Amino acid sequence: MEAPVSVAPITVADCMRLSSLGFAEIVAGRAGLGREVRWVHVVDVPNIEECLVGGELVMTSGISLGHDQSLQRRIVPAMDAMDLAGLVVAIGPYIERVPAPIVAAADERRIPVLALPWEINFRDVTQAVLTAIVARQQAMLELSERVHRGLTRLVLEGGSLQDLTELMTRVLRRSTLALDPGLHVLAGALATGVGDAARQALSAGRPSAPVAARLRAAAPRSDAPASPIRFDFSDVAGVLAPIVVERRLHGYLWIDGGPADLELLNVVAAEHGATVAALILYKEDAVRRAERRLERDALDRLLDGVLPERSTAGAATRLLPPAAGYMALALAPRGFDPAVAESMAETALSRAGAIGKVRWRGPHLLVVMPAADALRAADLISRLQDLLAGDDGLPLVGVSREARSLAAIGDAVADAREALQIGPLVDAAATVHWADNMSTLLQLARDARRARMAGPDAPLDRLAGHDAAQGTNLVATLDVYLQHDGNVSAAARALGIHRHTLLNRLERIAAVGGVELSPASRLDLRLALLFARLTRAAEGR
Repeated sequence: MEAPVSVAPITVADCMRLSSLGFAEIVAGRAGLGREVRWVHVVDVPNIEECLVGGELVMTSGISLGHDQSLQRRIVPAMDAMDLAGLVVAIGPYIERVPAPIVAAADERRIPVLALPWEINFRDVTQAVLTAIVARQQAMLELSERVHRGLTRLVLEGGSLQDLTELMTRVLRRSTLALDPGLHVLAGALATGVGDAARQALSAGRPSAPVAARLRAAAPRSDAPASPIRFDFSDVAGVLAPIVVERRLHGYLWIDGGPADLELLNVVAAEHGATVAALILYKEDAVRRAERRLERDALDRLLDGVLPERSTAGAATRLLPPAAGYMALALAPRGFDPAVAESMAETALSRAGAIGKVRWRGPHLLVVMPAADALRAADLISRLQDLLAGDDGLPLVGVSREARSLAAIGDAVADAREALQIGPLVDAAATVHWADNMSTLLQLARDARRARMAGPDAPLDRLAGHDAAQGTNLVATLDVYLQHDGNVSAAARALGIHRHTLLNRLERIAAVGGVELSPASRLDLRLALLFARLTRAAEGR
């Protein structure tokens, strides 16, 4: 670990420990010895405001101050207004003692005033103070480089938010926490001996109510630039840097510290740290999105009855754990946005203590999960129906037979869909239709569909449409023809028409239905006609 670098501000008290100022006597403003000294300057003219910019330790031989009573009255208020560090007065031929107005005002405004023996050369004082200031600036540059180097390495090595907070704490020696927009702690590291507010927040998972209120008060407004904010309250102080990803606030990086620690370096480090935090969150979000896409692709393949490829097999295993069997539910909710319905179904799964996945496919909301006992399945179905109920009542549910492997989930989904479609034909009053209770009818439907003889735009569908539009009876003719196993003469006699008339009708049937009346096709058509008759019987037609 790299040795810590001290970047504490140079104060008036620090300057008094230098050899050149060691002989100075503090005559006023002792409470202000902690003021920061950013520069040292010798001023012996009345208009001191024109010679200074703020933060200086002012030195004077008293040439003007010793006899200018107006200057004696206004020098301390002027120093206070300019945030000067303090005043060093050389006691000698121009001024025998620090004037009483200066002493009184300096004590009141907590501006330190030092009496320096005339023998001490100003050159030695300025050299010593400026050397200390430059050394601190060099230390800050080294620390800044250390922060930059550490953050760069963290990004290149794919570090986490926890790695980031530990790096910031180690380098800045200030407790650092990453917070979400609600101020919950995402990651954090504590510095030794400091950061009581941060320590409590990390322990509890969020700041205490008073500290949280302070942080919210310090947080940048939503319409303000995403820049760090320095804050200093009685119970907490530090830097709060917003973490922004794609123009959206993802949280804050909080560097905890007292008033003396509100350094420009901490602000810059917080800004860079927040940028790295944004990169980490963006990367994690991109990984999550990629994983979700992979899982949804794997789920889609399973629902379609396609075994996942090697690239998505792991995702499929994460979706549904290994089990002895699986089941599928198909629901037909009305008036629900697909995303909302999926979310509500996932909530129902969680509340029922079931493991499963939800997907809206076509007109149906599909749920697949490991096969469970009938009680749990019934409880889940009840929850789903209650959540997805509409103005017209509970949504219909189709429940598949058990699938013995992941590879058979596609068949389970088809089972559930067909139970949902065919079940009302068998029991119009029921809202839950179990494929186990209609196995024969489902098998007929599946065989017919597999042969492509039933369903939308299948041969029977086209023939029925032609009959309705043209007033023909092609379906009835085909039915009689198939009942006589393709015997044209026998079928013609049964229909009471000439053999050639039947042949002409069969040609029309083949053309309209788009099917060859070969032996294999005739078997598939007979199966489809049987399924149609069963359906009509269930409907009472």
